[in-house]
Amino acid sequence: MSGIARTNPAIALQENMMHKTISKLQAKYGLHNPNILKAQTAIQNINRNTAIIRRGIYEDLVKKEVGNLLMLKILQIKKL
Repeated sequence: MSGIARTNPAIALQENMMHKTISKLQAKYGLHNPNILKAQTAIQNINRNTAIIRRGIYEDLVKKEVGNLLMLKILQIKKL
């Protein structure tokens, strides 16, 4: 664990795709930009990351559900 990891709260993401989704959203909203990060308070950073994580989870669930619905549709078509 690096020095910053000892004092920086983090949420571990077990799913690789979820990690990628949230990382892309963080970049989109400036959370990979050092200048933006330096200008934020800890509460602002936590709030933004919380919103991004919620959105990432939502997007991931929607993708999975769409994938499940498509698979069901394909199976229904094959039965015809």
